Amino acid sequence: MADLFDYIKWRGDISLSVSPFCVIDALILCQISYVRFDGVVPGREERASIRADSAVDKFFSFPDVEKRSYSGVLINPRTTELFREAFKSPRFRDILIFAYENDTKEESVKQFSAVSFLLPDKTKTIFCAFRGTDDTIVGWKEDFTMAFLPVVPAQQSAVDYIQFVSESKIVKCKRLIAGGHSKGGNLAVYASAFCQDKTRRKITSVYNFDGPGFSKEKLESPQFKEIGSRISSYTPEVSIVGMLFEHTGKFEIVASTEKGLTQHDPLSWKLDGPAFMLLQDTSSSSKFFDRAMKKFLEDMDANKRRSFVDSFFNVIESSNARTLTDLKNGGFETSRAILSAIIKQTVSGNRKKHPVRE
Repeated sequence: MADLFDYIKWRGDISLSVSPFCVIDALILCQISYVRFDGVVPGREERASIRADSAVDKFFSFPDVEKRSYSGVLINPRTTELFREAFKSPRFRDILIFAYENDTKEESVKQFSAVSFLLPDKTKTIFCAFRGTDDTIVGWKEDFTMAFLPVVPAQQSAVDYIQFVSESKIVKCKRLIAGGHSKGGNLAVYASAFCQDKTRRKITSVYNFDGPGFSKEKLESPQFKEIGSRISSYTPEVSIVGMLFEHTGKFEIVASTEKGLTQHDPLSWKLDGPAFMLLQDTSSSSKFFDRAMKKFLEDMDANKRRSFVDSFFNVIESSNARTLTDLKNGGFETSRAILSAIIKQTVSGNRKKHPVRE
């Protein structure tokens, strides 16, 4: 079945001025946002941009290109290949890339990354791509904190980021499109809802590719109601991340070549020409998880959720792992450290429940 690489072969020689930007283009740019653009794409403070084809040349000229091509155990290793194929094609090569940001802070439990693309179709349209959760443990911990915090640090940064891009002097912005995969989709929606009115009026579309939704209370806010009709959410048949919380706007199910949870990978999503191959419903396992997670959250107040998340990640962090790759490669020593932490927490918990009487 056709995938993103086939799309580039079919339509890569058709300019955006002839065939306008579509949802598949959006997904390609969101997947490319996982590329480690440090030293390649100018940051916000540099007030500069780089052409897409030049970014490819610069990226692959680095002596550590093999190392920087690795984005973690959960990111498809063909992402850098997609980056090269897409940005060397006539459809994408004249895109200007700018305002790359990659900010991870363990102390404040924050993992945020975004990059912007000026489309070469004379409409002065900018696409803001928000990266999903990367390989870092702190990034996954921040995702879990969405269960008890009304706003997480990455969401605050996303609002600031889209505001900067809208008002930037680097390139002129008349129209905005926002999107992201996984947590990046959540950030794109949040930033579009809670940016300033002037910026929100520029936003024509928001794409959430298998990213978490929001609480019912949040979706009832005036900001979400205003932007709701411009939001499009897509999730594969088997989904956990994209089924979390509630969604607003258009919500569609995409077919995948993979089985189970690996359907989260956008490179596995099936295409039907310049659109997704759609299904009628999610799988029974996705529905079961959705019901179980909602019941789990309903049975715990915010403090209990916080305690659960802190305990869970205290165990993970006891291994001194900083990334999922560290956990995967840690072997016996990592397993022993985690087991030791579990035993210690269990003993401590029992002491609190059954204090020793003297």
